[in-house]
Amino acid sequence: MTQSYATDDRPLGLRFVVEAINDVETETSWRGLCERRGDAALGERAFDEGRFAEAKAMLRRVFAEPELASAAPIINETLTAHQVTQQLTQLADGRWALRPIPQGPHDDAAATLLALGSFGLARWASDQGRAAWGICVAPGCERVFVDEGRKEPQRFCGTTCATRVRVAAHRRKQQSR
Repeated sequence: MTQSYATDDRPLGLRFVVEAINDVETETSWRGLCERRGDAALGERAFDEGRFAEAKAMLRRVFAEPELASAAPIINETLTAHQVTQQLTQLADGRWALRPIPQGPHDDAAATLLALGSFGLARWASDQGRAAWGICVAPGCERVFVDEGRKEPQRFCGTTCATRVRVAAHRRKQQSR
């Protein structure tokens, strides 16, 4: 069976990017993510916390844009700045992936995240025809997510935040009675 980038409309590479933006702060967490997601070699790239934080902030700008017309220039800027090209790569588990490769002056974790993120967001936007992503609207949560096509546009990073907001609204309504 041939696997495409978005099998069953799932943004395969973007789950890695979302997890990196939401959860990676240190070299150890970067290496762990790369290993869990099937490409330990990515985890061996140099990791500079400052550069990685800047890369995450740049990608967060895209996730914050609800309109593709506003997000596209940011994505294109990143693709151009990192001279992203693609290559077909076989992962350790035998799957094949079309992988963006940064060609700019840095070949570190931050450049890798920017290349994977901008490439993945560009592919996902072209497949979906809209900015199918966002930042959770739950108070106190700033996690990014990829909207995987539910009936309504996604507003929360997951069920925990959605439930927390719904329960709080219910409690406020009960107290006002």
